[in-house]
Amino acid sequence: MVWREEEILTTSIFANLTRKPHFIFARKHPVETLYKLLFERELPRVYVSFPISNVTDKPEIMNEINEFKEQLVKEFIVFDPYTISEKKLDYKLRAAEKAGQQEIDYEVRGKTAKIPVDQVRPIIQDINDQIIARDLMLVEQSEMVVAFYPCFEDGTPIHSAGREREVSHARDTGSPVYIIWPSSKQEPGPFEGDVATKTFRSVSEARDFLVRKYVKAPSPSN
Repeated sequence: MVWREEEILTTSIFANLTRKPHFIFARKHPVETLYKLLFERELPRVYVSFPISNVTDKPEIMNEINEFKEQLVKEFIVFDPYTISEKKLDYKLRAAEKAGQQEIDYEVRGKTAKIPVDQVRPIIQDINDQIIARDLMLVEQSEMVVAFYPCFEDGTPIHSAGREREVSHARDTGSPVYIIWPSSKQEPGPFEGDVATKTFRSVSEARDFLVRKYVKAPSPSN
């Protein structure tokens, strides 16, 4: 955990000294996104913000979130915080401790590793600290934030402290924030209205607007 943090810091210093772009890019991002970042740099960089911790056990909502991300990945360079998922170590640690187990099973690249709980417990605070710092870095390396507010079955929007921190950070650093608010039961409150550059009722409405506004029209063929 410490080594990775130091790598990010050191690489950013070298990038600044040589006046080169610097991006944090997780291995689980689609390879197409890396291609766009390297060779289609005119495309806008978008950070997608959405609830994570309180919806991972709700497959219908996770499907909505995945569809939201997939629609934007087709058109933009998308940085997705869910591609870095070591928080799962925390959840597995809690389950192992509750069950009295001394090891946790953790899948890495299709293989299962057994990790002693005594090796996981000391790094939980590092995991939490790095999640906050890294996600805010991902916001800063993006040109805009698109925040999705999925709903429970009764139409109530799902709130998330992490998402609110991200959109506030984007606003405070001068980046536009586009909110997707599909709920018809509850309107956005003053805090959402304060950070939103523009609010949409559906993912497709937001995608179409952002494509028209930010993606260059293709040159006519000869």
